[in-house]
Amino acid sequence: MKPGTILIVGAKGTLGQALVNEFTQEGYSVLGWDREELDVTDPTAVNEKISSLSPALLINATANNAVDKIEEDPEAFALAQAINGYTPGYLAAVARELAIPFVHFSTDYVFSGMQGTPYIEDVQPDPISRYGETKFLGEKEVEKAGGQYYIIRLSRLFGKAGTSAQAKRSFVD
Repeated sequence: MKPGTILIVGAKGTLGQALVNEFTQEGYSVLGWDREELDVTDPTAVNEKISSLSPALLINATANNAVDKIEEDPEAFALAQAINGYTPGYLAAVARELAIPFVHFSTDYVFSGMQGTPYIEDVQPDPISRYGETKFLGEKEVEKAGGQYYIIRLSRLFGKAGTSAQAKRSFVD
């Protein structure tokens, strides 16, 4: 085993499962948590539970990606704000306090797609959907928390569907 534990939250989703599998195959000590192990919308629980574990790396694979429902349903939008928007900030703050790297996965939905040229890293996001707004809020919360962080914007996921009750079918499916 390589030194230090990698903690992956959102471990039962499509992305989380793939990350747990990949890091495990590479010989890392991996701990995968999902909603049963941690309520990521509770900043106190996030701080206490992750601090007590003191992982070497923290990866956020949680997301509420019910894109259509978020647009139409105020409750779904509020939940997405909590999970996509504020949770990344809670996680990044714990990582900063522990002086460990934090990896957060966002989306290309933070852009409108109207630019007409490829997007580069320093282009200001301009989401045109409520889902994109929640994900952009998450990016801003990570930046505000500071520390050593990486924000990765994905366009589509494919692979084995997550085992979480909230997991969607993969893009290819």
